[in-house]
Amino acid sequence: MRAVVVVAGRTPVSFDLRERVMPFLPFGDPDQVRVQHWTSADRTVELFAATNEPGGELITVDAHGHASSYVGQMDEPVSFVPDRHLHRETARRSGRFAAIAVDAAGHRVSAATSPSGADPLFIGESHDLTVIASWAAAAHSVITDRAGDIAYDPIAVASLVNNGFLVTRRTPFRGVRSLPPHSTALVSSGRSSLTSGLAEHISSQRPVDDPLLEQLEDAYIGAFRPMRSWDPPISISLSGGKDSRLVLTGLLGQGLEVTTSTVDLGGTNRADVETAERVARAAGVPHTTRASSPGHGEDRRTVDVLSSTRRTLRLSEAMLHGDVQFNEPGPFRPRGVTLAGGGGEILRGGYGHGLFSPRLPPTPSFSRRAQASRWNRHRDLLRADVADGVAHDIREALSTDGVDLSGAQVLDHAYVSFRNACWLSMSARAHSPTSTALYPACDNRLALAALASDAAQRSSEQVVHELMRRRSPKLARMPFAADEWSFDRSVRLRVRRLWQKRLQRRGQRMPTQAPNRDWRLRFHTSLREEFRHEILDGPGSEALFEIVDRDRVKRAIDDDSWGPPRDTQLAFNLYTAAVLLSGTWTDPSLPGRPREVRLAQA
Repeated sequence: MRAVVVVAGRTPVSFDLRERVMPFLPFGDPDQVRVQHWTSADRTVELFAATNEPGGELITVDAHGHASSYVGQMDEPVSFVPDRHLHRETARRSGRFAAIAVDAAGHRVSAATSPSGADPLFIGESHDLTVIASWAAAAHSVITDRAGDIAYDPIAVASLVNNGFLVTRRTPFRGVRSLPPHSTALVSSGRSSLTSGLAEHISSQRPVDDPLLEQLEDAYIGAFRPMRSWDPPISISLSGGKDSRLVLTGLLGQGLEVTTSTVDLGGTNRADVETAERVARAAGVPHTTRASSPGHGEDRRTVDVLSSTRRTLRLSEAMLHGDVQFNEPGPFRPRGVTLAGGGGEILRGGYGHGLFSPRLPPTPSFSRRAQASRWNRHRDLLRADVADGVAHDIREALSTDGVDLSGAQVLDHAYVSFRNACWLSMSARAHSPTSTALYPACDNRLALAALASDAAQRSSEQVVHELMRRRSPKLARMPFAADEWSFDRSVRLRVRRLWQKRLQRRGQRMPTQAPNRDWRLRFHTSLREEFRHEILDGPGSEALFEIVDRDRVKRAIDDDSWGPPRDTQLAFNLYTAAVLLSGTWTDPSLPGRPREVRLAQA
């Protein structure tokens, strides 16, 4: 994991920056952490970087004295020069990263985010300084000067209640905001300004032709280039879906040695297992099917939802709900590199995926209304003043910097700005303290090329199908376990029927997906009581009911039918907000409340 913080003051920086921010960086083993500082001659600007990853400089200084650093993974690390349009420079380079650059005199600071938004940066300002950091809580600690005393933003917490992640530039830490994807924040002479290029870039989209497909193909295969340094073979988990098949296509496109495997969950994922085996045979790669871990078939399990929610809040900086679970950070494992398919929705049109054909695109007003309704789905539970603030933030989130976008492009812009830059980025970050997670679909060059191609075509999956067909025709033709290509329903049905006939001739049946068992889908009585207690009577309840309406929430919870499967997300969202506002999430040493639950059979 890498972290970077830059402070630009109107007067010399007088506090210990390392001491201020390190408590908010979740390095698993402090003994592994390396740090590096750079300070301007007049001490008004300080750049701080830390990592638990081995090797390499954290801050580079070029021949002219310009200092720069980055977070994420850069294919070939280079130095950057501060500029109002630094995001254009970083977007042209392979890797998934955001960068910060400072001039030699410390008079100009630039911070550039990536086109995919997968490595966010956060900005906060006080009366005498500006801070930009890769961790929002660290930025908050700088501008508030109150270690351990967090001031929460109620509108951001309401967004968490609505969605389970944030759809606002706010963060849960009052006074700290996230920078938009593909943008540059410039701090000069004590003033900050923002140049956002995402909407402008999306507005220049063009129909996908052969030259653009070749550019996309080159960027996609190039995104897997860092794996050339891995020890062969590269092992990936193969399912019956699209993302793992796309990853396999990219690895084979780099000429890498690959092995695949699938976990057999005791028959509940038979469709995935059978499809994965066929995909591996078609690709000509070794494949193994592994039995599930012990305990998978049990009807009961002991879970500690309080401890897991606190851990998720720590690792995602309170920007993801507790339904998303992560392991507690430990020592960084240099060889513990994982390959992830997250971010692939950029190639499939994001929020517009599967909804529209190129012949019937949505209008901009329809897209904004539909997305606003999705992002404010639990508005009836919010207090009136908070609901007004949330509605204002959603209108701001759906604005496109005065750039005219089509309906499909509005959905494109919304997906990258929030689902990718707020949900995926926090999920990726939560895995980063202990190992390196590579997300090829979020590569800067690939995201830039994808967002230059027609959103409606991508939403119909024509583009990603053509990318796969060019490299692996057999894989593009083969049906998925529980999904289909979206671009032409008649084609999908014909392909599926032909596949069914082929299997029938062999005496086989089309695989069907059996229901998975998940304790989060149906609560045992004791766990329902855990949720009710924390929401209604926990240490964060009083603060929570300054955001949501107590009577409406209580009526919902007192309903015997409340909870999963009908209200799974709302249950976790309210619970997570209550734990967040209690403040107990910051202390990993606090005891939890283990409870026994029945596993869902639904």
